[in-house]
Amino acid sequence: MTRTISRTSAGLAGLAAGAIALGAVPARAGDWNNGAGTLKDRGSSAVPVPAPIASPDTPSGWYVRVDGTVGSDTNFNARQKGLVVGAGNLNESFSTSGAGFNPSLSRSGDSLPTIFSGGIGIGYNWGHNWRSDVTVDRRSTINYQLRGSYQYLNNVTNPNYAAGNPTATTPYISPTLLAPPAPASRIDGTVNDETTIKSGVLLANTYYDWKNRSLFTPFIGAGVGIAYFDVRRKQSTSDTSCDPDQVPQSCFTRTPHAGFSAERDDSQILFAAAAHAGFSYELTSSASLDVGYRFLYIPSTGLDLKVNGSQSRVTLSDTTEHQLRAGLRWNIN
Repeated sequence: MTRTISRTSAGLAGLAAGAIALGAVPARAGDWNNGAGTLKDRGSSAVPVPAPIASPDTPSGWYVRVDGTVGSDTNFNARQKGLVVGAGNLNESFSTSGAGFNPSLSRSGDSLPTIFSGGIGIGYNWGHNWRSDVTVDRRSTINYQLRGSYQYLNNVTNPNYAAGNPTATTPYISPTLLAPPAPASRIDGTVNDETTIKSGVLLANTYYDWKNRSLFTPFIGAGVGIAYFDVRRKQSTSDTSCDPDQVPQSCFTRTPHAGFSAERDDSQILFAAAAHAGFSYELTSSASLDVGYRFLYIPSTGLDLKVNGSQSRVTLSDTTEHQLRAGLRWNIN
């Protein structure tokens, strides 16, 4: 018994000496309680926990896309100004005023034509729910058709010439060509004015994705860029003459009277802007389906054309196109 007590005392003395020695050594990161206490504090010491490593919410990298669109322009319209008939220009006769007038034209055809487009793009995921891309779309051909009619009594005698101002008519018309018609005639005419546009749109877009735990990711976005317009305008005017006093009925017989036409091509580059809203559906880890709405804006434009000696201009309204858009997006990193 005495021997056992002696051995136990010697062991406790050794541990005490070791504890004293440890107290003289600077604390290290691996010591209990970061060196703040001796072995008696072992039961209350704190064990450090490694900090979690943050992972990005959206993988960054490049992607490519292909899209199809169907839309309608709610502001689709055109107007014409400057065409003059009844002014005695070469093969025309003079209206009663002698100065001519601008016939009223109105748009015909589809009220809201359907516009299709398709395109490709390349983009980059920046992480933190942001991504950007550049897209190029080719739009279907658009036709603006203006039609109208006019009517006047053929005066033939130029009032300006009769008033003693022969230089008022260009080119100069001799008095023999200005004799009043016999019998008096009425002129009825029609005007067709068509402007055709082939276009493409280049946009730089930025989107914000609302990430969640489902396969559906809502997004919004905006884009700016340019629109390329290849514009072609054709205008034709033709009329007939008749005797309003003929029997059995007024203007029963018509005679071709005059006709003229003109056309012109032009290329234009305009500002373009867009707003996006929709959702993405994750098909695979590298492919997504984008479905959404896009509002496309292109400002007003027009095209001048010299018709029968007068300068005519067709002005096209701003493009405000509402589109339904679907496409596939593939990550390539």
